[in-house]
Amino acid sequence: MLKTMPRSLSSGLLFTSFLLILLGAIVTGCARTSHQSGGLASDDGMQMTLAVTPDPPAVGEATLTITLRDANGDTIEGANLAMKGDMSHAGMTAVIANTSQSNQGVYTVPLTWTMAGDWTISIVATLPDGNIVTRRFDLTVASDMR
Repeated sequence: MLKTMPRSLSSGLLFTSFLLILLGAIVTGCARTSHQSGGLASDDGMQMTLAVTPDPPAVGEATLTITLRDANGDTIEGANLAMKGDMSHAGMTAVIANTSQSNQGVYTVPLTWTMAGDWTISIVATLPDGNIVTRRFDLTVASDMR
């Protein structure tokens, strides 16, 4: 003979199970993924590094410094860089900047952080030979420190 649980206990277990599944989905959905960053080279052999001034980044004016190196470690002059900054949550306007000015493979571009929070910077570099290199960098922008 099959015994059944009292209805209140069965409902409680079902509700608890639902909450655990929902919590797992929320935690998984909110986890930040790691992107190509630092001076790491990818399959194309290119190295791209990003430095932000001020460091740590804060709301307001900033300078991005991007260094491009080929597979041999030599800096690359004459590339065109397009940068796009997106916040990790929907509804925010992207921050966009471009440059083709460099000094021995080091490119600087002014940028204004519009809000504190987690940002992803996507950089597309069109090299002098026509090849395109794309990298993404994650960073956190603090509230204005002034």
